[in-house]
Amino acid sequence: MSSDLDFTVYAIKLQPAGETGFFEGCRDAEVIGTGWDPQRSCASPGEIEQAHKQVGKDPDHNRTINSGALRHELRYIVKEMSDGSGDAPHDYVWVNEGSEFALCKVTSECTTSHDVSEPLREELTNENGTQIHNIRHVDWTDIPVEFVPGYVKRKFTGRFGTLNRMKKGVDDDARRVIQELHSVDDFDGERTLDFERLETKLESMGSGKLFSILDADDTEEVVLDYLQSNGWRITKYSTGDSQAKYECELRRVTNGGREAGFVQVKSGDASLTPAEYSDLTDEGRVFLFSSPSDDGGQQLSVDQEGLTVINPEKLADHLRENARWLPTPTLLRLSFSS
Repeated sequence: MSSDLDFTVYAIKLQPAGETGFFEGCRDAEVIGTGWDPQRSCASPGEIEQAHKQVGKDPDHNRTINSGALRHELRYIVKEMSDGSGDAPHDYVWVNEGSEFALCKVTSECTTSHDVSEPLREELTNENGTQIHNIRHVDWTDIPVEFVPGYVKRKFTGRFGTLNRMKKGVDDDARRVIQELHSVDDFDGERTLDFERLETKLESMGSGKLFSILDADDTEEVVLDYLQSNGWRITKYSTGDSQAKYECELRRVTNGGREAGFVQVKSGDASLTPAEYSDLTDEGRVFLFSSPSDDGGQQLSVDQEGLTVINPEKLADHLRENARWLPTPTLLRLSFSS
């Protein structure tokens, strides 16, 4: 018998043929789906799969791979997502468009645009005539952006196609949070912070887990707060320079002397190469931070005077000791996801 935490988590962009404009319609109808017209009515997911394979024999259609199996996006939506039937738990799907996020629990097998009502077909067709054709009914919950874990945000800012399985950051604790997020009826009631409870949670959380929850802005905020606690001040003019290869410039006065500094922060799997910043050491100290591995291990090392890698454990300790100073969105994300 499977556990209720044995579900798979997916991320989907409601963008058939790369076009947008489907988020609200899918929300209203409580459905998700992909493009790729199977070109006929189908009575079951098995028939939908065969219909796509038949169309896939046409060299103008790229919906199968060399083995003849469906591309993973189609395979997931047509046959692999669990609707909770039998002993299997319902799978969950994160959906994003711009600053809007939703968490959906899959509640039906796949059906097609040829087998739904005309009003729903119209709802799933945009002004250009592009349509969602492979459809799953879902239980849809809108998630305010401040409650969306960082690993989810990073998934959508990366390149992953239309639909993919989520693995990074998804452990049993994350699955419990997903179930809890999906069950919330009114997020206004979740905005009251219990700091003592939060601080207790943070004390027991490893740095790998902690930084997987934080998004890019959260991580940068914690790094800058840490540096400011060590006497560094941010120079505001430098934060708006989109061409700079660092987040911002820093200044510090010690023993009557004036120091310059630079900081670069990367979260998630974003790469950071220390050698690319070696030239800045002629102008000041360079601080680098990259999110730790899942087990909390530091992933950067440097061997050059003037380059400093901020240790993830030290930064996690700073966060735990100074959590009440953090911005409310960061605290809400940590409170709900920890």
